Amino acid sequence: MDNASMNRFTIKVLNTLLYHQRRVRKPRATQEDTNFRTLTYSELCEAVDRKPQQATCLKKPLHLIESWCSENHVPNLNALVVTESQQRPGHLYNFDGSFPSQDWHNEIIRCIRSTDYPLFIK
Repeated sequence: MDNASMNRFTIKVLNTLLYHQRRVRKPRATQEDTNFRTLTYSELCEAVDRKPQQATCLKKPLHLIESWCSENHVPNLNALVVTESQQRPGHLYNFDGSFPSQDWHNEIIRCIRSTDYPLFIK
């Protein structure tokens, strides 16, 4: 998927996740490091100028971002987004099966450690 196939809102969500990943990156991250490095769906909504109650607006962008991560051979940025109540990914994680939900703990560590992401997407 090239960036041209993403709409402006999806690019905004992707750039927000890229910025957050850079902020929380830790090269030697362990499982204990993951708790304070995630965003809730509500926090992501607020970061992209949506009301927290509008989390469903993230469904398509997160699906496209997951595909983008898979096609660009980088860890799934969606691993950084969790539900507030369970602090785990919700049903918006692993749309296409590229990043199995049972492997989420390992995927978030790969995501936090990674230096392979671009700074931003135009």
